[in-house]
Amino acid sequence: MTPPRRPAVRRTAGFAFTALLLTATAGVRAADNALALADIRSAITYLVNKEMSAKDVVGLSLALVDDQKIIWAEGFGFADKERRRPAHADTMYAVGDLSQLLTATAVLQWVDRDAAALDQPIQRHVPEFFMRTR
Repeated sequence: MTPPRRPAVRRTAGFAFTALLLTATAGVRAADNALALADIRSAITYLVNKEMSAKDVVGLSLALVDDQKIIWAEGFGFADKERRRPAHADTMYAVGDLSQLLTATAVLQWVDRDAAALDQPIQRHVPEFFMRTR
């Protein structure tokens, strides 16, 4: 029996991805500019709190990475709402639908490196993969 789907996990994943895109497109090397990092942290914290409230997200954790280094990581809300256990930067969450987000990100990085194209069949790169059509 499969566990019920958790819409909160999907909302959290989508929101976290949006926050990461916002940060990635800021065009500022935050590690080189402490003021820019403070501004980015402030803006993301504001957006996280606003979106968590609007979308009924219980908790999430995020990290801002620059050149393979974590320059800011923080948890928001609760890891366990019933026990009032706060979320931290290193809080472990159930995988849920996050695997789809990670897979999509990896595939797009692959496409960005010209190692694949989105319109190619997956069997070109993973020949053992097979899925029956309807």
